[in-house]
Amino acid sequence: MACFETRPSLRLEARTTFAVAIALTLAAPATAQTAFDQPPPLSIAVNAGAASDYSFRGVDQTSGGMEGFGGLDLSRGQVYVGTWASNVDLKRFGDTRASAEIDAYGGWRPSLFGYDLDLGAIAYTFVDPAKREDYVEAYAKASRAIGPVSATLSIYASPQYPRAAGAGAYIEGKATYALTRKFTLSATVGDQYQAHALGPAPCPPTAAGCAGSYGDLSYVDWSLGGAYALTDQVGLDLRYTDTDAHGLGAPYHGRVVISARANFP
Repeated sequence: MACFETRPSLRLEARTTFAVAIALTLAAPATAQTAFDQPPPLSIAVNAGAASDYSFRGVDQTSGGMEGFGGLDLSRGQVYVGTWASNVDLKRFGDTRASAEIDAYGGWRPSLFGYDLDLGAIAYTFVDPAKREDYVEAYAKASRAIGPVSATLSIYASPQYPRAAGAGAYIEGKATYALTRKFTLSATVGDQYQAHALGPAPCPPTAAGCAGSYGDLSYVDWSLGGAYALTDQVGLDLRYTDTDAHGLGAPYHGRVVISARANFP
């Protein structure tokens, strides 16, 4: 009697084990598929800071005054959008009304053959400008890091730069060397081209980087400096920036810029 009671129990246990195994096998692909289909989480980052001068591609945007800036970035996986704002003072370019710059941008950051790419577009808009200052650029960037050294090549292009500047492009190379976990050195070299030069006055034919009165403009800018991370969120940057177009006026002259920036999270 005991033997006949044991066999059904064993058969029931075997059937139960077999059923559980089948259930787990069928559930595994479904679980994996669910995890695969789940979109990456939305990331939000905020930044804010101040600088002794707003230097954009080697050109002074605040007439030698202080800069305050801030931005917001949203990203999901490789796709991102963001906005950034700063005060400006463009009176040296003949615009006595523009008081702020507000940018909006978006793009895609894939990786290919060991390079980090960044493909996108950015719109530069200005608050209450006296002249047409707004414009849009498309950009493509490629970066790679090898040990403590990283390098980035960036290309920007626009069909219409501010006012009557016409079409143009900007190419920049940047190299960074991490001396320690907190201290890095960096250098940039850029070449700006636009169909017509814009300066504080009609461009004199003899001015460096100018091909005639409001002729085409091609100038080189460069910077050299270092950055120090006070914390994981707050950092300082000190650098010298200059151009080879001093003949276009004070905004193109060299200057030392110190800035502080905080990033959250």
